[in-house]
Amino acid sequence: MSPSDDKQRKPMTAFTRWAAARLIKDHDQVDSLGVRSRYGALEGWTSIVVNTLLFGVKISVGLLINSIALIADAVHTIADTATSIVVIVGFRVARKPSDREHPFGHGRMESIAALVVALLLFEASFELLRSSVRSTLEPSSATASIGVIVLIIGTIAIKELLARFAYALGDIIDSQALRADALHHRSDVVATALAVVALKVAGSASIG
Repeated sequence: MSPSDDKQRKPMTAFTRWAAARLIKDHDQVDSLGVRSRYGALEGWTSIVVNTLLFGVKISVGLLINSIALIADAVHTIADTATSIVVIVGFRVARKPSDREHPFGHGRMESIAALVVALLLFEASFELLRSSVRSTLEPSSATASIGVIVLIIGTIAIKELLARFAYALGDIIDSQALRADALHHRSDVVATALAVVALKVAGSASIG
């Protein structure tokens, strides 16, 4: 991580630590599987709620202005809830005590969750690349007003904050699963930015 990235994330890290102190019991005992599970639940459920709300905004606007790019981006946003569910389940299973089949406990499930999220991120990145190529070869004819563009940019800002929130939680408990989910959120930021570019290009073409 570069010094500039670290400087940008410090305000979010301070907020995340403040939120964790108030929402997570024994928040400072980050080596406890139970506490780590609560961190995972905080990130996962926050992501699910935010992504669902953003999906509602994007799909509504996309259908309103008939933008394939924005509708596809909305689908990408709601798909992010899958990785958050994986995070929640992974942390929840990881906190289970040892049993006959798992004498050393279930702690490895957190690492498995990180791997699954990484695979889903790879798939999302491939879909983003394919969507970008399609948008280039088949430009959208949809146009959007300044108000719609500003609204969409607002969703980008919210998703970027969500990504930083996940990164901060991941740094607090040193969790690759949470960092991977943060990367998944960041991929949605890129996807939405490309949708905005497509709308701007379509608007310029219609004026021309």
